[in-house]
Amino acid sequence: MKTNKKNSGMFSRMILTTLPFVFVTLLILLLLVQYININNFKKTYDNNLVMLFQMMSRNSQFSFLTNNVDGFKEITDQLLMHPDVNYVQIFNASDEKLYFHVPQDAKSIPILNGEAIAKMKTDKTVESGPAGNDYPSIMNYYVPVYAEIAVQNDEMGFDEMMSEEGNRELSFVGFIQVGISTSNYNNFLMKTMGFTLFMVVFATAIFIFIIRFLYNKIVYPIYLVKKKMDFITSGKANLNERIEIKTDREIMELIGGFNKMLDLLNSVTAEIGEVSSNLSEHIELLTSSSEELTASSEEITSTIQQITHNSTEQAQMIDDIARKSKVTVANIEKSVTKTSENEKFSANILSISLNGKQLAKTAVEKIDKLRESSNKLYTTIDDVNEKQKRISTITDAIETITNRTNILSLNASIEAARAGEYGRGFQVVAEEIRKLAEKSAEAAVEIHKIIQETNNTIKKLMDESRKNEQMMVEGKDVIMNTSNVLEEISNNINYIVTNNKNIS
Repeated sequence: MKTNKKNSGMFSRMILTTLPFVFVTLLILLLLVQYININNFKKTYDNNLVMLFQMMSRNSQFSFLTNNVDGFKEITDQLLMHPDVNYVQIFNASDEKLYFHVPQDAKSIPILNGEAIAKMKTDKTVESGPAGNDYPSIMNYYVPVYAEIAVQNDEMGFDEMMSEEGNRELSFVGFIQVGISTSNYNNFLMKTMGFTLFMVVFATAIFIFIIRFLYNKIVYPIYLVKKKMDFITSGKANLNERIEIKTDREIMELIGGFNKMLDLLNSVTAEIGEVSSNLSEHIELLTSSSEELTASSEEITSTIQQITHNSTEQAQMIDDIARKSKVTVANIEKSVTKTSENEKFSANILSISLNGKQLAKTAVEKIDKLRESSNKLYTTIDDVNEKQKRISTITDAIETITNRTNILSLNASIEAARAGEYGRGFQVVAEEIRKLAEKSAEAAVEIHKIIQETNNTIKKLMDESRKNEQMMVEGKDVIMNTSNVLEEISNNINYIVTNNKNIS
């Protein structure tokens, strides 16, 4: 059950980590779709105009040859049925106006673009040009009209000239100026660019929110653990303070393990202080007993010397011997009393030594538990390190996508430049794509930097964990040595107690 919960937390964090990249990918796909839609719309629009102009050119050949005003009117009416046609003017090969239709609210008669007309006559193709300041949203199209005309001689009549048997050649007979409104096309481009810009801003806002969320969930908790570890290393940490923060399950386990380590360190520190205090008291008590025992031994030695001296002088000093014997008996009784007291002190010291040895054993067990908790903490840190490597791999993938997006933006700018006036709107979109790609690249670099700092922090945590483990081993050795010293003191005290009993 715990494994399932752990996997679920890992899966949730992976989803949150990959969400920015999914947003960037979807945004790029959206921009590509908009690019395709604009191209398709432009191609359809241009194809419709080409078909309209081709039909108009074919239908107007006879009217140009016969200078038929009714034919010109019929052609003009057909053109005006198109919703984007604003006005029509018809000219002969000498640029003389034959027929025209201009809206009643027009400020002026549309002007002719001499450069476009010259190119039309030279290349025999449909040319376009601006209609002037009075028609800002109108584009002039100049459609050449060519007709097969029989080579005329003095002996041919008109009917014979128009017959198929005559000698014919393709000649330029005139052109038609058509004012096409670009409002619908521009509206479509503006709506497309507006929607695309909105999606870019929306996706960027979500991207920034997710990056901030990931920072609060992963980087900041690890920073708190690292900061606390630095305080412990410098000896300035308060072992009673604990890290309390809500984050992902794995990070919470890391923080929980760290807090348990602080609990064990606090407990071991308190027990070591207690053992040191008891040991100091025992040493002082043992020193005092040893001094009293030395004094008693000196008194016994002095008394024995005195008895020996008196024995050599028994004949002369019987009265002194009796008196000295009484003194000797009193001193012996006093020595026995001192010995009994020393025996009690020795028993107390022995009991205290045994308690100190038991406390040392308990401290060793605590240190073993602390080492086990430290090893679990090291394993958890290593697990976090592996997950950071996965995040780094995903960040590298984002950088690759960003580079490809830059290339796509460059190609789009080139295509927009080729399209000329019609590609200006799309060039703005391409520029926005490039800016978005740059922002994505900067965000990816920032993520990579944060991950690198996190990896460095994790490495420091792992090193500090190993140092703590070494310090625990050294502390265990010190406590074991202390236990051995206490045991040696206990054996010496037993020896002293035995000798005191023999003296008694």
